[in-house]
Amino acid sequence: MIFAGLAVGFFLDWLVSQMPREEKWNPPGNCPECGAGRNGIRGWLPILRHLGAEKCTQCGHVFGRQGILMELTTTVLFLVVVQAFGLEWKTLWYLLIVAALIPISAIDVRYQVIPDSLLVFGLLPMAGLWFTTYSGEIGEFLIGGVVLGGGLWMISIIGKKIYKQEVMGFGDVKFAGWMGLILGWQVGLISMLLGFVLATVVFLTMMAFGKVRFRQEVPFGQFLAGGMFLGMLFGEMLLNWYLTTFVFI
Repeated sequence: MIFAGLAVGFFLDWLVSQMPREEKWNPPGNCPECGAGRNGIRGWLPILRHLGAEKCTQCGHVFGRQGILMELTTTVLFLVVVQAFGLEWKTLWYLLIVAALIPISAIDVRYQVIPDSLLVFGLLPMAGLWFTTYSGEIGEFLIGGVVLGGGLWMISIIGKKIYKQEVMGFGDVKFAGWMGLILGWQVGLISMLLGFVLATVVFLTMMAFGKVRFRQEVPFGQFLAGGMFLGMLFGEMLLNWYLTTFVFI
């Protein structure tokens, strides 16, 4: 699983560097700007390709350390999912969801956009979950898509009227709808709440250190992705705790 996580992380790092580009995509392992080969065969090896020179010898593009972060993050999240759910169909679909959440977060942070193509890819694990794990409960997940997507859309409309500016991109609305289709409306709402909590904590911390200002636009997709991942792991447990603690069923 470690090797699989590193390999997928390698691919996701390439995807993040190339997807927002409208011109020709450069091959994996090459410079994302000019397409020149970076380090020969080493350019195709996770982690190792980032050691040493971080600058393209052809165009001078600086690569940074994004690749290492992507590869390690993917590996850790893959290991967490496998540890949490074991070897079953649900694990496979959740791994594919994680493989979509990571580039969604990275691209939204860098470009403030959530590519539709990644959400379309996310329909594959959604269909897999519906027909292998939740075959008798599909109605709940259809409701989840409407409730979460429609709810965030209403928040964006109300927020725009109050603050006189966009507070939520339509990509976030579509992401929320996709999250509801995968988690259902109950766990989906918990996941969205977790996303808002993450956003609030990070935003207030950044404000305290002067990194952002009040009403400054901050990408929200990564917080929804974080909330969705936490919901996948702990959503049902939190839902059961809430129902038994406050609803007495």
